[in-house]
Amino acid sequence: MTVGLLLFGWKGDAGVDTSPRCFDQPTSGQDAVWARYDRPNSPPESQSGAQPLQLALLPEQATTLHFGRSQAVRALDIDYKLSLQGAAGASSSQDVETLKKRLGKTPVQLDLLQFRRSDGANLNPDDVRARARVVGDRVRVTLCVDRRQADALGGPGSYSGTVSIIDPRVARVDLPLVVDASDPNWARALALVVLAMIAGSWVTWVVKEQKPDATRFNPKEWASWSVTAIGIISVVAGAAAAVAIYQASYLSDPTWGVSVSESIALLTAAFVAFMGATTGLHVAGLADKFRREQEAGGHGGGPTVLQDQQGQQGAQGQQGEPDPVEPRAGHQVPTDLGDTPPATSQHRGTEASVEAHESEQPTDIEDDVREEEIHEEDAVRDQAILDDAATEANRS
Repeated sequence: MTVGLLLFGWKGDAGVDTSPRCFDQPTSGQDAVWARYDRPNSPPESQSGAQPLQLALLPEQATTLHFGRSQAVRALDIDYKLSLQGAAGASSSQDVETLKKRLGKTPVQLDLLQFRRSDGANLNPDDVRARARVVGDRVRVTLCVDRRQADALGGPGSYSGTVSIIDPRVARVDLPLVVDASDPNWARALALVVLAMIAGSWVTWVVKEQKPDATRFNPKEWASWSVTAIGIISVVAGAAAAVAIYQASYLSDPTWGVSVSESIALLTAAFVAFMGATTGLHVAGLADKFRREQEAGGHGGGPTVLQDQQGQQGAQGQQGEPDPVEPRAGHQVPTDLGDTPPATSQHRGTEASVEAHESEQPTDIEDDVREEEIHEEDAVRDQAILDDAATEANRS
């Protein structure tokens, strides 16, 4: 219902009078009441010897006629009052009687300048009219623009023009006015947003949900994903963001549709908004999953990633340390080379097993170091045996 009101309910004609009264009857040539571009209305009979009235614009009046997306006839009224600074009235006694006496019920003569856009495009002068008349103690200028056929009037944009009071009974007044209009074809802008939503949905499926072994785009798999829970949530969130861009960029812009760059900007902004919404949902899902895993690990539900890494490091450290070799019962480990007993076959067998165990190290560097140590120990042991043999020979 909200989307329907956004698309169909906003006609944009609040605050400005919509009336076809100035285009009730077509006119040709010079008109007595309505002035058009380069065709002022009929001049009144001038009063000889009368000094022109001085008019002042009333404050806080709108000087912009907003059409938005509407296609209708619209009128904008601007009121003037008698100026107390003019030569025609030096006191506050100028009132309704003064206007009636000097202007009466005859229309005030006006002239229109062309309403032109910044790029040089003009409004159709046949669809723009203005008139001025006395209403109570005011002189009211009315601008009327016919946009019942938007293409005939002119394209979207902001048009600036001037309505001038050129009546000889009144001092000249130039009134700058603006006419704003946007593209009335809302379906064209909505089609760009829908295209951005389709592209965003496809990118979301490819990046986050497509199978690793998929080699080409499969519309059936994409459609199947779109009706899953995660697919529906992603599409709804992205569509909400894209519709917000549609409202901000098109519905709220009084002059949208002037150039192609605005269409490209709308398409790009809607796509970025769609992807931003779906990416936010994906990140929030990953964060919630990580939090639940941490909570499960903290309550004994299973080891966390950090605990697994610490356990693997501890296992590797224990595997790299060799088991210590316990001395045999009754065997005394020599502490002095001089007291080293003669090597026996059993003793050498034990040392050989120790050396073989020590030689089974995990790295080549440790193997080389152990070999050098074994050679040094054998050399020291052989030297001790020779010294013992020489000592026994000297004693005998």
